[in-house]
Formats: sequence, structure tokens, C-alpha cells
Amino acid sequence: MQIEVSDELRRAWPRFRGAAVFATVKNSAYNAGLWKRIDEFTALVLAIMNAYGGSEGLAESVDYMVGLMKEFAEAQDIEIVYFE
Repeated sequence: MQIEVSDELRRAWPRFRGAAVFATVKNSAYNAGLWKRIDEFTALVLAIMNAYGGSEGLAESVDYMVGLMKEFAEAQDIEIVYFE
């Protein structure tokens, strides 16, 4: 997968960096009817993190987010795409 950043954004924030995290998740059963409906639409999660001051700390932030996704949503098949 390739993510393209517009020239306008690059001019506005030359040190912009980002990461997209894709994962398959499992929702917990809190309200069976509600979660059944949510589960139909949220089997795949996309989370995007932006860093406007460069790459420093971005990987650590992404690792933290992935850890939360694993802990709370049983994330699997995780794919991370860094872009600038």
C-alpha cells in the first residue's frame, strides 16, 4: 500500500511524517445485539498517526497504539505503513 501526501501539506509542514496501522480486531461482547451490529462494520481498523515535527517519537507512538489495539481489541494481522 502506498499513501500519498499532497504537495500542499508538504509545503505547510516540511517535517510531516505519518503512519497508518491496519489490523483485524475482535470486539468484546458487552451488549450482544449492539456488538453484533458494530462487529458487522468494524472487523478492520485503520488508525493514522501524524507527526508534524519529523519522525522522532513516531515509531514509539505507533508501537504504543498497536499495544493498545492488541490488549483491548485482540488486533491481529497488523500492517504498519509509514509515509512522508
